[in-house]
Amino acid sequence: MVAPYSPAFANSAMGAAAAAQLLAFFIAPFALLLAAVLGLLAVKTALRPPSAVGWIFARGFLGVSSVAAFAIGVMLLALALSDTFKGTSDLVFGCLFAVALGVLAAEFAVAGKLYGRVHADRKSKLALVFGIASFAIAGIFSIAAFLLLVVVLAMHFWP
Repeated sequence: MVAPYSPAFANSAMGAAAAAQLLAFFIAPFALLLAAVLGLLAVKTALRPPSAVGWIFARGFLGVSSVAAFAIGVMLLALALSDTFKGTSDLVFGCLFAVALGVLAAEFAVAGKLYGRVHADRKSKLALVFGIASFAIAGIFSIAAFLLLVVVLAMHFWP
């Protein structure tokens, strides 16, 4: 058993941190590539006219999955590069995470618009409810992205 404040413990903790950074460095590009592929599929499906509420939900799932993969890739990349950007890694991570929240807000706004189109064509009550909910969620994510960006910038640049 290694004592918690011994040099051997410090070396093993540093080794574990380095291994986690290396693993994050190798996984992050795959998460970002997955985000790009899912994002392209979401854009491609968004260009088609909406036909049903289920179709819009599937398109929204692609978009939200793309943003989630992007956020995971950004977090892993920030972890992998945290030693490289000492002092600014929190700023970079916070700003990129705020961008991910902003893109997520845009995804929900697009979904709300598509639900509105279905409601206009078919007078679907479900599409109306989903449209209103999507716009509400988009607003919440927009506010969260803005507040996160303000807090991150204030923490970094405020004396």
